[in-house]
Amino acid sequence: MLISLYGFDNTADPARLAAQVVSGIGFLGAGAIIREGGDIKGITTAAALWIVAIVGLAIGNGAYLAAAITTVSSIILMILLRSLQKKLGRRSQHFVIILDGQKPMLKKLVEICDELDVIITHVEAKTVEWGNVDALQISASFNPRTAKTSISTLFIEIEDQLKPLSIKLK
Repeated sequence: MLISLYGFDNTADPARLAAQVVSGIGFLGAGAIIREGGDIKGITTAAALWIVAIVGLAIGNGAYLAAAITTVSSIILMILLRSLQKKLGRRSQHFVIILDGQKPMLKKLVEICDELDVIITHVEAKTVEWGNVDALQISASFNPRTAKTSISTLFIEIEDQLKPLSIKLK
């Protein structure tokens, strides 16, 4: 920022460097954000990259007090939000079902969940070998606010309608 302000003659626009920092940090921030199934990770990292870039521009522009206030308040805010996140905690529950791979079961599982108002937040299906049989392994996560009675009923319905080879709550 100092080079942009003082390194060129008066015809240069010092805001051009700040615009390039914004573009570059936007690109890096987007790269820090990762989507894993229904979860998105890296938002805090991307936000921290933005904060550091803005603080750097502020220091380069001579706004030391604003940079110091932003740094201290950002650190305090991140610490408070982390402790709040731990207290609230998203405790998604997961279950794994192994079904006979020869039958179309995933659609039926979704129908059962819909009937019982169990909201599935993430589903992964893959073929596995179960003994000497090709099987379908379905790993699913459901909303942590789902009532325990709904989960019990879900497992009973899965047992009755899908006849799984195995079912586990994790």
